Amino acid sequence: MRPRDMAKIGELMLRRGNWSGGSIVSETWVDTSTSYKLTLDSVYDYGYLWWRRSFGSAGQYSAYFASGNGGQYIFVVPSADLVVVFTGGNYNSALSGQPYEIMNRYVIPALN
Repeated sequence: MRPRDMAKIGELMLRRGNWSGGSIVSETWVDTSTSYKLTLDSVYDYGYLWWRRSFGSAGQYSAYFASGNGGQYIFVVPSADLVVVFTGGNYNSALSGQPYEIMNRYVIPALN
């Protein structure tokens, strides 16, 4: 999947299932799949195939995201009208979590 295709999925979710004036996925499903279902630890919550966490020094930006093994992420930050995509090849490695640091260190501060 190309990064631009990943971004389209993020945009579809950000727009609550709407694309080019039409509904592709119901708003109810987007809301249900990205809402809190359970807490995995002090940082991450989980919906239906979408993870949830906050970014920023005070956790002021709530986001949900899809993640793949190796560093592939689709981050959706509704309050900032933002979709951020990362690709990576750090399979089965702790380095696959680098996009979290990039979000907190560079992307989120650029919003202010």
